[in-house]
Amino acid sequence: MTQIIIKKSLDEWLDNIDYSDLADGTYVPSKFALVFMNFIKLVNGSEGESHKTPPVHLRMLDKTVSDKKQV
Repeated sequence: MTQIIIKKSLDEWLDNIDYSDLADGTYVPSKFALVFMNFIKLVNGSEGESHKTPPVHLRMLDKTVSDKKQV
């Protein structure tokens, strides 16, 4: 079986709003990631927010912060 790997640029990853992995339950963002993303949107305001929240942003927050780290 041949595996096809499609590489994306950083901008493509950050702008990707494919929510299928959230809908099918393969990824569930932590409470911290959801609260922090809402905080960022609140601080940015309507003029500063140019896109929806891509799941990759939530995953990045979850990878950066764990129970053993303080931010």
